[in-house]
Amino acid sequence: MKNITKAKEILKILEIDLNQTPEKYQISSNEILEYLISHLIELDNLEKEIYNISQKLFNHEEPYQIQDGENEIWDEYRQRHNKITTSVYLKLNDEQVNSFGEPSKYNYLNYPDTKIV
Repeated sequence: MKNITKAKEILKILEIDLNQTPEKYQISSNEILEYLISHLIELDNLEKEIYNISQKLFNHEEPYQIQDGENEIWDEYRQRHNKITTSVYLKLNDEQVNSFGEPSKYNYLNYPDTKIV
């Protein structure tokens, strides 16, 4: 519910061109966009959480080696990512879950007045 509220706030700021959206979807475009943006917010929060966990486990003495717990972090990330995206993606695959970092992939949602070209 919190993500829907934030999605509504972001949607008010975003300038979205619906000219190429089929007429039958224009009526419910805000509802669809709120739903999709709320899922992007969830993915953004997940990526930040996993990145922070990864940083805590990082061994500076062996930076190029697989870190203790790294495989478990990736497993958790894939599982939780897939849970979030199951209702959005038509086909899930592990290639969609191939990175996390700082800034996160959807960090721009925290700055909705940023122009995306």
